[in-house]
Amino acid sequence: MALPFLRDTLARSKARWKRWVNTTSKSGSTLTSAVGQGIWPAVGSLLKQLESSAEVFAPLKPAISGLSRLAEICEGLSRESDEYIELRGKIDGVLQDLTEHIKGPTGGMMTSSVKLICSDIESEVKTLEQRQSQDTGRKVMDAIEGLEGVVDCCRRVHSHLKRLKLNLNLQILKAINEQTLEIKLAKMALSGSAIYNSAESDSIKRGLCTPGTRKTQIDLLLEWARTPAAGKTCWMNGMAGTGKTTISYTVCSELDKACQLGASFFCSRTIPECRQVKNIIPSIAYQLARFSVPFRCALAKVLELDPDAHIRSLNIQYQKLIVEPLARVESSLPVDFIVVIDALDECDDEDSVSQILDLLLSTTHITPIRFLMSSRPEREIARKMAGRLDGHDDARLVLHDLDSSMVKADIEIYMRDELKDIPMTDAQWSVIIERCGVLFIYASTTCRYIKQAYELMALEEVVDVIASSKPTHKDKNIIDELYKTVLDAAFIKSRLDDINKQRMRDVLETVVCAIEPMTVDAMAGLLGIGTGNQIERLMMPLRSVLNVTKNTGLVSTLHASFPDFMLSSDRSGSYYCHYRTRHLKMTKACLNSIDANKPKFNVCGLASSYDMDRDVEGLEKRVHQSISPALVYACRYWSKHLNLAESSSQLIDIIHNFFSSRLLLWMEVINLTKHIRHATSIIQDAERWCTEHKAPDDLIALAHDASQFVSVYANHPVSQSTPHIYVSMLPFWPRSRPISTAYMGRTSGLVRPTGTAIDRRQLALIATWKVSTSSVWSMSLTADGGRLVAPSENGIEVYDTTTGESVLSLTDERAKSVDYVAVSPDGTRVVFSRDEGIAYVWDIKNGGTVTQLLPDDISGVLCIAFSCDGSRVACGLTNGDMYICGLQQEASSVVRLTGHTDWVRSVVFSPDCLHLASGSSDNTVRVWDVRTGQPVGEPFEGHTHWIRSVSYSDDGSRLASGSYDNTIRVWDPQTGQTVLGPLTGHSYAVSGVSFSPGGAFIASGSWDRTIRVYDARTGHTVLGPLHAHTDAVNWVMHSTDGTRLYSCSDDGTVRIWNIQDRGTSDALPTTSGVSTGIYSVRYSHSGRHVVCGSSDGTVDVWDVRTGELVRGPLRDHEEQVASVDYSPDDQYIASGSYDSTLRLWDATTGNDIHGPMRGHSDWGL
Repeated sequence: MALPFLRDTLARSKARWKRWVNTTSKSGSTLTSAVGQGIWPAVGSLLKQLESSAEVFAPLKPAISGLSRLAEICEGLSRESDEYIELRGKIDGVLQDLTEHIKGPTGGMMTSSVKLICSDIESEVKTLEQRQSQDTGRKVMDAIEGLEGVVDCCRRVHSHLKRLKLNLNLQILKAINEQTLEIKLAKMALSGSAIYNSAESDSIKRGLCTPGTRKTQIDLLLEWARTPAAGKTCWMNGMAGTGKTTISYTVCSELDKACQLGASFFCSRTIPECRQVKNIIPSIAYQLARFSVPFRCALAKVLELDPDAHIRSLNIQYQKLIVEPLARVESSLPVDFIVVIDALDECDDEDSVSQILDLLLSTTHITPIRFLMSSRPEREIARKMAGRLDGHDDARLVLHDLDSSMVKADIEIYMRDELKDIPMTDAQWSVIIERCGVLFIYASTTCRYIKQAYELMALEEVVDVIASSKPTHKDKNIIDELYKTVLDAAFIKSRLDDINKQRMRDVLETVVCAIEPMTVDAMAGLLGIGTGNQIERLMMPLRSVLNVTKNTGLVSTLHASFPDFMLSSDRSGSYYCHYRTRHLKMTKACLNSIDANKPKFNVCGLASSYDMDRDVEGLEKRVHQSISPALVYACRYWSKHLNLAESSSQLIDIIHNFFSSRLLLWMEVINLTKHIRHATSIIQDAERWCTEHKAPDDLIALAHDASQFVSVYANHPVSQSTPHIYVSMLPFWPRSRPISTAYMGRTSGLVRPTGTAIDRRQLALIATWKVSTSSVWSMSLTADGGRLVAPSENGIEVYDTTTGESVLSLTDERAKSVDYVAVSPDGTRVVFSRDEGIAYVWDIKNGGTVTQLLPDDISGVLCIAFSCDGSRVACGLTNGDMYICGLQQEASSVVRLTGHTDWVRSVVFSPDCLHLASGSSDNTVRVWDVRTGQPVGEPFEGHTHWIRSVSYSDDGSRLASGSYDNTIRVWDPQTGQTVLGPLTGHSYAVSGVSFSPGGAFIASGSWDRTIRVYDARTGHTVLGPLHAHTDAVNWVMHSTDGTRLYSCSDDGTVRIWNIQDRGTSDALPTTSGVSTGIYSVRYSHSGRHVVCGSSDGTVDVWDVRTGELVRGPLRDHEEQVASVDYSPDDQYIASGSYDSTLRLWDATTGNDIHGPMRGHSDWGL
């Protein structure tokens, strides 16, 4: 049972705590005033200072006054103890320091942490006094016990006083700029709604338990909180509707009163920022900074070094914002403060929930925080918590296992309080209470229904509705019957006509299926139902299950169990929400909302592309006035609904209209509402739908081109100015591409280059991610293509390949200076090697642990590869050896392969996992039998220099190798014969080769800074050379669908290339023309020329009338050219680059006449 479990845990913990406290009895001798005799003189001095100080120091007075009594007790029992005398001197010294500290302006430092420490001091004194009082009259004392108890008490008081001193030391505040820190802290307070008693708590009906209810559970949780030895973690869990959040709220309130609450985070599906795991750690850090001044100062130092720590991956957030500051100031913190996290099961991402639990639970032994967490017993959460709680001193409380009579009594108290103004008879009360069973959600929903319905119906009729629900003994069925009863009253027994009943159903299903809660105004716009007021009127009969948040107007379900009910046909019967049909309707509604918007162009009336959006005065107000909530929702989520909808031929025309007529408008809205980071994934979702549903070829081509168009815009600085969608992006998009065909004919007043150079532009580069300040030697993709792993200067990062955002980090000391990484196909493990060649395994799934892969005597790892099933890892070493390591428990083994005579620089498993290929500095390629560890045949010879990379085709019939001899060869892996090549084109070492899925193409990266794509049958170059990297390219790999190529380089970047469009690539220029994405554009004042700054560091000048390149490419910048402009007389061109330099060019000759001009420490823009 749940309560005995928690009681037993507390009993064991309190026994240990009591032994540790070891208080003792009072001596029978006459006591003298230790303070008065000057034995503890600093107590008197400090009390005198407090009496003359401001009222702000009031919490200190009782604690310091108690020290007077403590001094008397101590002197009576321990005056002859050397240890006591030493402690007394230390206490006296700390008290003298405190006297000096409170003379200064320390009012702002009287935090909850200080008050809690004072309370701890008072508790020590009271405990000793109570024991004395109980033992008065004893004739015989255990002198040894008495002495040890008093000395232990003094030791703890000394510790508390030191903490107090550290908290009241004004010097620590002088080291920080409070105003600057407050600005940084404000950025971290992204989820104030999650604090237990936030303003939103009233709107979403979150509050205290009714007085007299849940007393036993609350008392047990508070007892755990006040017993430091009771473990670092307490997990309260219960099925839906058992009252977890209300209990958590009440416990928070009590802890807050006792100054014991360090922080709280109440997760909620109904508030967007409260269901995102990424907000939990910054919110806790923000609240701890309010709780403790020393923590605030330690956090300030962290934020000085990394101001953006709060938006990084969960691992970095936790290490930077929690672990590091706590480690610096642990000695200043009270020993019993609590952080409460409620309803973890209501967060969006199960993987993120699992990850944050790993972080919080794995470090509880090294941080002073104690966590009280609550959730439903969802499988993954339960597994994590059980792994932590079993065998530890931590505690749990299971609400659905409580004694039913006790819960029913609490429910009756609650309901009688809620319905105190409803004149029900005892018989009616009996029926209603019996229907509730042991579920508080049933009771609360019933109360809401009765209060609402009583205004419209006779009380007997209202009670009959509740009483008519079918009695059942299963919790889920009880809730289901209540929900059916409420919906029957709304749809069957109401006087609404059929039209309004259908509208009400539309509202209900829209709330259930919304990707995130929307306002009544947004819903009115999407559903085409008048105004928000009309939506609210339609919701009136549904207020027992739906809620409108007062402050935000967001509509959501009142409890997480209601959507579960609505989306189950077995449970909801005729009220079942056919969610695929509803998502179809919502897809149409979203796209129709975008199509109907007026104006269709420049929605916010921006005057010029010369201004960044952030510099446009009053833009936020304009966005609010011009872009409706319905349009924001539609633009953000239409493709999500599309992929959840049932298939329908009706969608083809609507989607085609969007891509051919409304894409640019949509881009405006997405950019102006600051959702541009999601733009690429939104369009890619739609492109994938078109492909999977076999849409017409022209629509698939249009969607693909739109995906690239949006990705280029979203991933470049040009997106900082919305008008550049029309001024830069569209005019310089190749004329033959579907987007140009669809939109250029509708524009006027824009530059229209018409020469062949525009049509020949390479548009391969999609995005650039700056992942490190140093070289990036390797990277690795998961099998589904969703995650990319790469080393950074701080460790290892896992990136979302759609957004480029880091979603997970490893900052372990062993992950510093990583050169080579490989991720398992399922993304659960990463193997990496450091600069000294030791290989480690990062187990992401099982707590993020890091273990050594190979025995201590094996080092010099140069390359790593996973088998296709993820069960084994191969490593190549500097001594020419290789090792194959089994990772599964039943197959853990290490097999050594020998044969190469020099460094093994690349290894790869065959697709069937039966063979391993290797490339070496002995200029050979070899193939090995994985089962026996023996080589297959003789070494493959042909290259004249080191082999840097090897890659298998999908069917295993061919093996490609790239070499320092600047060539690529393709081998038959069975015979060792060269079947294609050597392929030439690169002017320096070929550092990476990769077969495309299907084996039709081979991509290569080189230290000549370029990338090429070859036809794997003929050896002809079909794409490239692609210029963008500003230093040696070290690695290339294809996406799993073959449409994209990833490359990493010594320039510290990972770049993503579109390689799907190869049809005209043979005609692409290799020495002139724009070879990569445009970062900046300016017209000459005469209007005859336009200058472009490109991502490959070049500057180009074009003739506006002919479209011909007339100057350039002008090369000298080492990185992307972010800004270009003409002088007033058109004689000169200025350019600013990401290499932190400015250059001045002669516009007539193209000569670099002045530069580089240095001084900036960051990009020139």
